[in-house]
Amino acid sequence: IDASIDSGYRLLAAKHIAAQAKQLATQLNSIRKADGTEPVHRARVASRRLRAWMQLCGDCLPEKTARRWRRCLRRLTRGLGPARDRDVQIAFLYDHLAGLEKKDCYPGIVRLLGQLESEREDYQSEVLSAVDGFAAIGVLDEMLVMAKPILAEAKASRTSPGSPFVFRKVGEAVLRQVARLREYADSLADAKDLERHHAMRIAAKRLRYTLEIAATAYDGRLDESIATAKQLQTLLGALHDCDVCADLLGSFKAAERNRLRKVYGGVGPYAPLRIGIENLLRQCRRQRKGVFRELGNYWNGLDQRRWLPRDADPVGKTGTTGEGDNGGTFRDGVE
Repeated sequence: IDASIDSGYRLLAAKHIAAQAKQLATQLNSIRKADGTEPVHRARVASRRLRAWMQLCGDCLPEKTARRWRRCLRRLTRGLGPARDRDVQIAFLYDHLAGLEKKDCYPGIVRLLGQLESEREDYQSEVLSAVDGFAAIGVLDEMLVMAKPILAEAKASRTSPGSPFVFRKVGEAVLRQVARLREYADSLADAKDLERHHAMRIAAKRLRYTLEIAATAYDGRLDESIATAKQLQTLLGALHDCDVCADLLGSFKAAERNRLRKVYGGVGPYAPLRIGIENLLRQCRRQRKGVFRELGNYWNGLDQRRWLPRDADPVGKTGTTGEGDNGGTFRDGVE
């Protein structure tokens, strides 16, 4: 990191990149050991948090390094994606099976579950290839080598990440993310606007990650903001899960009928499977309606309270942002 850059900003960057690089390294090792499905999820989260860091702090790196790190992290995230999607879907179906009272619903769900588990096995080679390819490039080692002297220097000099420059920098970044989130707010008036609901979910996730990076400088003052972004992400994620489930069931139904037609000359054998698939599809649609209503109520309630602090400078007046007297001042998240 450029030594001429504000020391608080360098410390903020070093702290976050060191923590997430270590987390990602741990999860990649667990993936190699086939230590369950959770390491794939945690590795994707860590890679996304590092990508959020690149978006916020990437300007403190040499341009060539920043570009290469972004490319490597994006490739890793994508390489783990299909396997993670199947892990989520498989876990969901097992939970659904556990709560099924109608035994005639079993055949369809079991058939779908078997197909997903087979696909997940096929994806494992892609997962390992993505992990090994990323490790071979040595990005995580580079990140830790870069962060170590900055953290040591900050400890010796008792540097704080809460500098006027940091408050201005992260304040502007958070407001940009809030603006992006709000661009999709009108989609909450249309239950059929699936594409923009998905885009809003991504915007909420990016806002949360930006707030979590900024939190290092704010001494707990962003806790409520982070909790709000997390709840928005959770509700939008639940909505997305319902959409993915409906698409999955629709695709399975069409593919299975085509397969049976080719094998048996007709779709008669699909009848025992149809009951469970249609039952789950109805459940997904009901659940989506409930989540959509809850999400709308939650979002509308945000304009009744301030969930981004106006006074975001925990150490006093800095006069660096032009937003009143306090550096890093945030506006309300929703108006």
